[in-house]
Amino acid sequence: GNLVACSKTVADKINGLHGYNNIKYVQNGIDQESFCTSIDKNLNIRNELGISSDKLVYVFCGYLSKRKNVEFLIEAWEKSENHKSLLLIIGDGPQYNELKNRVNNNNRIIMLGKRLEISRYLTSADYFISSSLSEGLPLAVMEGLAVGLPAILSNIPSHLEIKDLGSEAIDIFSLENIDTLIKIIQEKEGKQVSESNKIAARSIIEEKLNAKEMALSYENLYIKSLNDKI
Repeated sequence: GNLVACSKTVADKINGLHGYNNIKYVQNGIDQESFCTSIDKNLNIRNELGISSDKLVYVFCGYLSKRKNVEFLIEAWEKSENHKSLLLIIGDGPQYNELKNRVNNNNRIIMLGKRLEISRYLTSADYFISSSLSEGLPLAVMEGLAVGLPAILSNIPSHLEIKDLGSEAIDIFSLENIDTLIKIIQEKEGKQVSESNKIAARSIIEEKLNAKEMALSYENLYIKSLNDKI
């Protein structure tokens, strides 16, 4: 049989660690129909949360664990002077209470806990952001891209793999230097996201990381495997 990883990053890691050279990969893809077709901003959610339209909203969505490294994002917001930039954190996990207590008096950070209908919250934002220490090929980032959110991501291999698919839609910062993230946020302060960047974000999903492409890749691997046995 064939061993197939969910990303080039994971395949390279397994091949390198275990001395294999035959681990193939099919990049994860998401079902586009699960997300809204418009890349227009959802102002209803902003109104519900009391977020003004002139704010640039950066959204993280995921499990609040050490591996997700959300405290790195919080520290960047604490150190920055970007008063028109707001960090929206969606999700639950073992670090929730600790992080909630930390940001309690910071009016530029909102923690919502676990929410349903995530796409509604994603479409209220301007950028997706993640400082994860490790990922396979992160579905949460893809979900953000699917609704037209350019992504600001830590410099781990899986995030760089996504950047290779659409560099215009992805900014990368260093986990070794928090100032690289603060600089990116400062450069975007007060500027609206361009339509071309939104389209570039969506295009990564439409052209590469979607369920149809993933299924076709698995089908091709299966057919090739059958042919090799004939």
